Amino acid sequence: EDKLYFGLGASIQRGDVRLRQTSWSFINSSDPGALPDNHNKLYTDKDLNGDGWGFGGNAGLLYKLSDKLTVGLAYRSPVTIKLDGYADLGVYTPYDSTLARYFYNRGTAADSATALLFLGDVYTSSPDAEADLKLPADYGVGISYTFSEKLSISFDVNYTDWARLDYVPIDLAGNHPLPMIQNIEDDTIYTDWESTVRFSLGLEYIYSEKLAFRFGYFNDPSPIPDETFTPTIPDIGTKNSFNAGFGYDLGTIRIDYNFEYIKFSERDIPPSGYSDANNDGTFDNHPGVYNMDLFASFISLTHRF
Repeated sequence: EDKLYFGLGASIQRGDVRLRQTSWSFINSSDPGALPDNHNKLYTDKDLNGDGWGFGGNAGLLYKLSDKLTVGLAYRSPVTIKLDGYADLGVYTPYDSTLARYFYNRGTAADSATALLFLGDVYTSSPDAEADLKLPADYGVGISYTFSEKLSISFDVNYTDWARLDYVPIDLAGNHPLPMIQNIEDDTIYTDWESTVRFSLGLEYIYSEKLAFRFGYFNDPSPIPDETFTPTIPDIGTKNSFNAGFGYDLGTIRIDYNFEYIKFSERDIPPSGYSDANNDGTFDNHPGVYNMDLFASFISLTHRF
């Protein structure tokens, strides 16, 4: 009887990605003392749309220690998807005619440009954009134990190297949204994610030759720190997932169904928790209280020839 199994695979991944980030930064003026708290910042909107390809590989090792006990190792390589597309950029300026006249009357070119920031306009542009999206490597180890012909249980631990996604560099070519700035500079979406460890538990009960019931649970922390958390990617906290499903064999066709409920832990970033994690003058997170629950159903049909 064979006890050792080994597999290799190549992966070709296509990504269609939309990354949107809203943030605000303080207005840099020659007289910051003239700016009240409600009119001393600009709100910006960055909407990156792109698609591209990435290439990687995976490997797995399975060893049967006994008729009942099996151990497995798995590896998935990191992948970098080269995105090509465009970025819709918007800058939202407050309206305050008093401040507009104040800076305009100061007479310098810089102050005249600052006056444009208080006319209540929305400035937009859509430069071409390229970005590298760095997806992580994944390492896993699992163990499966068969109690009887009807009942088996499995336990898995996965380490995902989300720390690889430290930032998303965006190369931009086009005009800046603000009319007083001619050429746009390259941008960066700062992430600074943290690597995570996920624990999974699964159970299968074979009720009959045709019908099997399955139950599962996993605990998966969020890789996103408070300092860079925004609603752009709604992974608000540690995920506790509860699953139940069945498989029914009709001969050449098998039907599988799974229901999943995920409870996210609450994330509470106080109003004082704004963070400029990379010190570029723009805040990288959105304070607030975030809660989320997810309900999902999956059904699949498998045909055997």
